[in-house]
Amino acid sequence: MLDVTSERATPFSPIYVERHPVTYISPTPHAELIASETNLNWDTMGFSNVPCKATTESIYDPATKKWGAIQVKPNQMVVSVPTHNLYFLGSFEGMKATPIFKDSELVGARLFRPDFHLARLNKGLKSQGMPELTKEAFEATVFRSISENRDSLPPEKYKDAALYIRVDVEPVPDDGKFKANYGPWFGVSGDIKALGYTDALFTYEEKGKRFVAEATSSNMLVLMGEKGKPETYVVIRPKAPGNLNGTSSSSALHLLKENGVPAYESKLPLDVLLGKQSPLEVYSDVGKVRRASEKTQVLAIHMAGTAAGLRTDITGIDFQGIGEEDVFEVKREKLDFDENPLAQVAEQLEQIKNGELPDENGWNKEIFFADYPQLVPDVPVPQTSLLDTVYSYLKTWI
Repeated sequence: MLDVTSERATPFSPIYVERHPVTYISPTPHAELIASETNLNWDTMGFSNVPCKATTESIYDPATKKWGAIQVKPNQMVVSVPTHNLYFLGSFEGMKATPIFKDSELVGARLFRPDFHLARLNKGLKSQGMPELTKEAFEATVFRSISENRDSLPPEKYKDAALYIRVDVEPVPDDGKFKANYGPWFGVSGDIKALGYTDALFTYEEKGKRFVAEATSSNMLVLMGEKGKPETYVVIRPKAPGNLNGTSSSSALHLLKENGVPAYESKLPLDVLLGKQSPLEVYSDVGKVRRASEKTQVLAIHMAGTAAGLRTDITGIDFQGIGEEDVFEVKREKLDFDENPLAQVAEQLEQIKNGELPDENGWNKEIFFADYPQLVPDVPVPQTSLLDTVYSYLKTWI
C-alpha cells in the first residue's frame, strides 16, 4: 500500500463545472460471471468484465425538470471515470444484483441498499452542477437493466456470484463543458503500478499531523484492541473531509454495533496505522468506550468497496511515502475468524445480500421479473477489446 501525500494528490481535488441543460443516465450492466449460454465454464471461471445484453437510458428534460421514459437498447459502451464523486466526464455508482430462485427457477433479483447508492450518486451530481436523479428514475432504469440482462445472473449454486450494475450519469454530448484537474485516481494509479503496488492510501494533514483518509478504491475499517481480549475491541472507520462513505463500510459499522462491538468514525493518525504510535489517543477520541492499555494495538485492517463488499484482512503494509526517505514494512499476524469481528461481519453482510440471513434492517430491495417482461430479443453479446476501450476513451478528448 502506497501513501500519497496531500502535496502530490488528494482525494479531494477541486472540480469546476459549467452548468449544462441536459443530462442522461445510462446503467451499463457488466457480469462478474457471464451466463452459461456464452459457453463459459462456470466452475473454473474467475472475475471478468464482460458486457451484457441491453442498456437502459433516460434523458433529463430541463423544461419539465423531469427524467424521460426509459429507452431499452442493445448494450453499448459507456465511458466512465473511476474517481468516486470527482469524475470529470460524469458520475457513476456501482452495485450488485443477486438472483432470487423459487423451486430452482430464476424469478427475480435482489439489490442491496439502493437508496444508499442513490444518495451517494446524487452527492456527486450535486458537486458537478448536474440535476439530481429521482428515486423513480433511478429505480426504473436499474430495475429494467437487471430484467433485460437476467440471463447474466449466476446459476443457483453460485451463491457468491452476482451481476454488477453500473449507473452512469453524464452530460449529453455537446451540452456539457467540464473543466477539471485530473482525477487523483489516474496519477496515483500510474505511480503505484510502476512501484509494484496494487493500491494507494490517501492521507491529509491537520496541524502538522498526518491522518488516514481512504484508499484509492475503498474505505478502510480498522480493528484495535488487546489481542485475545474481545472485550477491548473497537472498530474505527477513518474520518476525513470529503470521504464518500461506502455502502459496505457503513453497513458493517451498523452490524458491528448490533453485534456489541463499538464501531465509530474517528480521525485516525497515520502513525497509529503504521504501528509507530499507540491507539490510546484514538480510544480517547471515541469516548473511552473500551478500556485501553499499553498492549492495545491495531489487530486487523479490512478494505470495504461499495459493490465489492468487505475484503479480507490486510496483514501487511509496505509503506513508501512520496517525497520521503523512509521505507518500511508493517506486518501482523492474521486473526482467526472467531477472533475477528470484521471477518464475521463480512460474512454476515454477504449472507444478508444473498438472502441466507434475515434482512432485519430492510436493506434489500427485491424485484420480480414477472413485473418486467424483457423488451430486447436475444442477440450476440458484443465483444470489446482493450484497444477498442482505450480508443473510445481517447475520442472523448480529441
